[in-house]
Amino acid sequence: MFRTQFDDSALFYASGESLKHQYIAASIKNQSIYVEMDFGDSIMSTTLNDELTRSYWHNLTIYHEQRHVRIILDQQMKILEIPSTSSGNLLFDPEIYFGGGPDLHKKKGLASHNNFVGLLKYVYYNDVSILYELQRANPKVHYHGVLEAEFQENEVHVIPITYPFATSHIWWPINHAEEFNIKFDFRSSRTAAILAYSDVTTHAGNGFWEIRLTSDKLSFDLVPDILNNLTISTVVKINRATSWHSVELDYKGGEIKFTVDYQHQKSQMYGLTFNIGDKLIIGSSLKSAASGLVGCIRDIEINGLLIEPRHVIKTERVVGEVALDNCQYIDPCKRPNTCEHGGKCFVKDDRVTCDCKHTGYIGKNCHFTKYRKTCEELALLGYTKSDVYLIDIDGNGVFPPAHVKCDFQSLENATKTIVEHNLPSQVDVRSSHDTDFSFNIRYREFSPEMLQELISHSLYCTQYIKYDCYRAQLELHSATWFTSSAKNYTVDFLGNVKRGACPCSVNKTCVDPNQSCNCDVKESKWYSDEGYYIEPHSLGITYMYFLQQKDLDDEAQGRITLGPLECVETNTQKYVVTFTTSQSYIEVPGWRKGDIAFSFRTTGEKAILLFQPPIRPYYPSFMVALTGDYQLTFNFTLSTGTTRELVINSHRKLNGGEWHKIWIDYNEYHVRFMINTDYQMVDLLPEEEFGPFEGSMYIGGATADLLKKLSVKAGLIGCFRGLVVNGEILDIYSYMSVHLSEIIKDCKPSCVPNPCKNGAECKELWSTFKCVCNNTWAHLGEFCETNVNEKALTFINRESFLMRNYLSATAAPQPSTLPGIDDERGILRGILHNDILINLRTYDTNSLVLYANDHYNNFVHLYISDGREIVFLYNYGDEIVNLTIVEERVSTLKSIQVAIVREDHQTRMHVNEQSIAIERGTLLLDEYANKPWINPEKEVLSPHRPPAPPTDYFQFNVGGYDPANLLRPNPDDTPSLEGYIGCVHLDGVLPNCQIKCDAEPCKNGGICRENFAKQESTCDCEHTSFLGEFCMEEKGADFSGESTLQRKFELAGKVDQVRLQLAFSSLDLRRANRIMLLLQTAAERSYYLMVAITADGYLLFEEDREGPAVGARIERNFLNNARHSIYYIRNLTEATLYIDREQVPLQAITARVLTPSADMSANRVQIGGINTTDTRFAVFKSYSGCLSNIYIQVNNYVMKPLEEYMLFTKSGADNITVINPQGVRSAQCVAKFDITEQPSQEPMVNVSLSVENWVEEPPQRVPYVAKYVYDESTKEDSTQVVFITLTGLFIIIVICCLIEVYRSHLAYKRRIERQTDEDIIWSKEQATKMHESPGIGVGGTQSYAYKALPIDEKKSSNGAPLVGILKNGNSILNKENDETKRNEETNSPLTVDVHLDGVAEETYEDLLKTEENKDIETDKAENEANFDSINQVENLENTICESVNAKDSNTIDQQDESLNLINHKDKPDISENVIEIRENCINTCGPDIDHDDVNDHQIAGGRDSLTLDQSTVSLKHLFNEEDLLALEIELAPLCSISETDLNILD
Repeated sequence: MFRTQFDDSALFYASGESLKHQYIAASIKNQSIYVEMDFGDSIMSTTLNDELTRSYWHNLTIYHEQRHVRIILDQQMKILEIPSTSSGNLLFDPEIYFGGGPDLHKKKGLASHNNFVGLLKYVYYNDVSILYELQRANPKVHYHGVLEAEFQENEVHVIPITYPFATSHIWWPINHAEEFNIKFDFRSSRTAAILAYSDVTTHAGNGFWEIRLTSDKLSFDLVPDILNNLTISTVVKINRATSWHSVELDYKGGEIKFTVDYQHQKSQMYGLTFNIGDKLIIGSSLKSAASGLVGCIRDIEINGLLIEPRHVIKTERVVGEVALDNCQYIDPCKRPNTCEHGGKCFVKDDRVTCDCKHTGYIGKNCHFTKYRKTCEELALLGYTKSDVYLIDIDGNGVFPPAHVKCDFQSLENATKTIVEHNLPSQVDVRSSHDTDFSFNIRYREFSPEMLQELISHSLYCTQYIKYDCYRAQLELHSATWFTSSAKNYTVDFLGNVKRGACPCSVNKTCVDPNQSCNCDVKESKWYSDEGYYIEPHSLGITYMYFLQQKDLDDEAQGRITLGPLECVETNTQKYVVTFTTSQSYIEVPGWRKGDIAFSFRTTGEKAILLFQPPIRPYYPSFMVALTGDYQLTFNFTLSTGTTRELVINSHRKLNGGEWHKIWIDYNEYHVRFMINTDYQMVDLLPEEEFGPFEGSMYIGGATADLLKKLSVKAGLIGCFRGLVVNGEILDIYSYMSVHLSEIIKDCKPSCVPNPCKNGAECKELWSTFKCVCNNTWAHLGEFCETNVNEKALTFINRESFLMRNYLSATAAPQPSTLPGIDDERGILRGILHNDILINLRTYDTNSLVLYANDHYNNFVHLYISDGREIVFLYNYGDEIVNLTIVEERVSTLKSIQVAIVREDHQTRMHVNEQSIAIERGTLLLDEYANKPWINPEKEVLSPHRPPAPPTDYFQFNVGGYDPANLLRPNPDDTPSLEGYIGCVHLDGVLPNCQIKCDAEPCKNGGICRENFAKQESTCDCEHTSFLGEFCMEEKGADFSGESTLQRKFELAGKVDQVRLQLAFSSLDLRRANRIMLLLQTAAERSYYLMVAITADGYLLFEEDREGPAVGARIERNFLNNARHSIYYIRNLTEATLYIDREQVPLQAITARVLTPSADMSANRVQIGGINTTDTRFAVFKSYSGCLSNIYIQVNNYVMKPLEEYMLFTKSGADNITVINPQGVRSAQCVAKFDITEQPSQEPMVNVSLSVENWVEEPPQRVPYVAKYVYDESTKEDSTQVVFITLTGLFIIIVICCLIEVYRSHLAYKRRIERQTDEDIIWSKEQATKMHESPGIGVGGTQSYAYKALPIDEKKSSNGAPLVGILKNGNSILNKENDETKRNEETNSPLTVDVHLDGVAEETYEDLLKTEENKDIETDKAENEANFDSINQVENLENTICESVNAKDSNTIDQQDESLNLINHKDKPDISENVIEIRENCINTCGPDIDHDDVNDHQIAGGRDSLTLDQSTVSLKHLFNEEDLLALEIELAPLCSISETDLNILD
């Protein structure tokens, strides 16, 4: 039901997304109810008309049943039939809205986009009372509003707009510049404010006007020209500036009418006219924004148009902050969702700002979480180390981030999330000296609601529990039970079994098969019961209750163990497909709102990953595309039609064949796009909205016609998986068409494992592969399996080289007899004009690699220069050509591939990835000359050139030369080339290159040095922080934070040379400055060298050189449990510092001031802590963590303190002192170095986020007091009481039975006596009838005759039951009989039966007492009044019947015995009437009583006279004494009343 005074409101909205969009919407529009609904195929709507805004209650019901929908408004009803094409079922989202909702303009079917204003009651959704659940704070029902919900009827008459800041205002367009009218009410919290403003144009120029509040007056100020200091004001005084006031400003025909509070009016002609600007400002001024209104405005009317506040505040016409808070000035920071997730809200520059530090969230209102939702998402990002991480289990939801343990290794293809609690293992819970108690178990940063949230979105969860017992029974349900996080569900079982049982009961394997648990037996032996909770309602044990049995002996012990909550994440990546062509795609239902995530892997350069096109031009759409090796592009169109493009650059290569994860989420302020650990956010303008999107969504591409319109026109060739929309995994398999053979389920790269050889790169083509050889010159074959460089020579000293000298066949005196020598000569001679391929591996800096020449001076020359240049010289005719390439790796033993490609007009030299070319081809000399070159200065080596042409020959040198054979023509300008040492490959040379370093013997970054002469290698470990032959040894110690190792050393003179080397790792997050190493000289010297960690986790290095001081502060986190190294070397003033194998510059610092103390008498090194009175280091504390491989050299004095202390060396231990040696333990530091840090908002791959080992106090025992106490000590007493009680009841029952038997016997005797008396009375009556005859009495009075009725005539003729009268108190008589009887009473004598049956014995006794106590004289006076005989009879009849009815029929005999009728001879009429009354009463009551019973109750005539009952008392009150006496005398013969009794009555 609803009641309102406002039209244009939304009442109800519910929608859902299944396969089709469905919704139901109800709105108030034009005084009517408009209902629209869509079951998925067609829209149905109806309108119910009524005057709904007259503040009356209206009842609206929407009833859906099968294929009909009834809409009922008060007495109106309309029925809508659901089309046959629709399913008839409504699948709504969990959120339904009453009275409004967010983003109403996006909701289909609503005729109004304004929230409802008014009253609601009896709001039901199905059988759920919404308002009742809201009032009882049901977490499923939420109230959204600036004000608190009011559960009472408060009528809303007006909606004021609140301006919380002076700069806030609303602008409204003005269409008619010549005239305008504005009305509004306002209330200001300040005494000065500008209420309205507009620009004007006058004949004088451009000006403006304002409505201004100043203290106790309102003024209209017109400035015709802003260039002239002239203001024309119209002022109206007001009372109380901070109260509500009404303002109207009307401008027409050059006249201003300014009205305040409907009565104070002022009109003035200014002698000028003006035109209003294009907009009107309400609440502030553009000229002085800081003077705007801080208050409220209501009932704004502009040019006759009433402004709807609910509508205007949602438009772009609002500038700054305004609110609809009923003018209560609600703090902007207290509005719903102003700052989420604990963000600190404050107002700055009239704007609300949120501080999101230390919340774990980012964004304008701290909405977006910085952390991943699950451990599985961390695994997708490349995390492999099982450790403690921060996750946010509901993403951007209400729950805060929390620490969990992520287990990445224990399960294949799944991750495990582990939540710890504070209950230790094997806790004693049961013994003879314990009392009843309970535990409240706290989980690490998890509330019970968070536990249930984790359980609900996990694939499955388990929790281990175990109870160990020794003569201490478990007794589930009665003595042991728990409660879980599922609304305190009672768990009285161990494991996944029925209630009250343990797992052993399932197969009857318990110690006692008749028991439910092993520990239900009481034996002198340890037993245990254990199991795993699996069902959600039993997981997350939060309370444990243990009651101590009374029969526990001194040896009894019971222990409980509860494991952590372990949840296996839902595998969101189980639906995986491979796109093998760029034209393939999958069409799935579109994304409307919420968040979306997916993963991809590819080797393509560009590809469409996800695309949802607009259903119409300029409608919302989005596309995610790979546009570069490290670049993704996110294009989207907003609701305003604006297109945005967001380019995200990744730190990781995106097309390297690895998996990459993408998330997209948004709120009203931002859109966030994340790729792995990188993200960017787009700010939205107030009028812009992201989505909702409509239509289908395409995975991996799009249709051909859509691709033509896109910037990226290629689909994805690669794998796609894990499409999660709003937390729900989309089964993309179900949308794959059967005929799409280009799409394969699963992702099986062809390059896993890599089929390519010799280090070649396997290029993934997702249905096949291609090997890209690492050395295209030397590696050949489809798989790059052939390595031509395997045929090589090794030169092991400078003097060794290879030389060939070939004479021509004609020059030789005899042909060569060596087989194949002519072929070899031909091949080698071709080196002068053919391509050359050569591979080098050496340490040389200047050495000859190759030299060849012929007798015409044609030559080629290849050599190494300066350790970094490869130089190739050759002749182009008579010109020497030089090709030089700089390659830094030449002298590092790395493989240097040199290729020289000879063409007709170009020569190109390649060195690894580099190349250089010159426009000179091949041109050989064919004539000999003594001086063949035009540029001889470029020649480095030359053969002997005699004046005459030499004999035809060709010589070839590799790896060196004979100085007698080759000369240096320019010794001053060209390098001196030595013999080559290393491996060299040249076509035609036999394989013999054995390099020891190829086996990579040096570990941890050690540099391998090859010794070709000795055919061995060595490792340089200087910068690795490791020791040993292969840089693998670790000699370290773990310091507790309270220990210090001190080592004395000798020093002669000044410290000129220092060398320091160490490694460390720590996870100590106690914020303090801590020293790792401190080297100090004696007191008279100020020298010190310090390595420390600051409170922020930064590394601090300082050295005071007894004069200048240098240092370095490296501001990154070093307390991350990763390995870090320090290497420092100084010789005099030349110093170098390496941190984590990277050089760090040293800077001059201010030296610490020395204050000598007594303990500074020696030179010493302090490691792992500090123990000194030196005030320079007072702020530092001891170090907690690992230190290893410490090497210190001061001048020529070498120290290895840790090795000396651990006795790894034979000397130096005597100089070592350890303070608190228990805190120094032999240990090895973490071997893995830290990787390059990622942006601060994201974690580093493979580095855990654990901040510390969680240490929580164990739960305290809380005494348990049972609500219902059962004391076994009272068991025996209770049994005795029950037995005695039952025995007593049995005896009482027996006695009562005997009494009843005796009473029945007496009643029987009385009945026999009474029957005898009745027989006698009846006989006397018959005798009287026979002897009596009618006649006239003495005095002329008529005599009356009485006859006794026979027994059969005593029965009532009307059948009215006597018992009915006794029970019900009255009897309904036939009206006709009543009239007949009354006539008889007045006209004829009565025949009377004197036996009044049914009068109780109690009444008889009461009457005796009454008659004895009554004053007879008083009775006479009361009965002397004359009254109508008929009325007296009627009253008497009623009195007698009431008396008879008041008693139980079981007392009829006592009533008859107490009857005493009094006859009076002077009142025969009354006597007859009385007797008739009795007869009527008996006739009325009689039929309910058996006639024989009535006879049994007849009064014997010979007994003593009886006292009348209540009806008799009524008679005595009605008649005087004379009347009663006459009646008594007349009835005496019939009733056998004795004379004595009559005298007593008299």
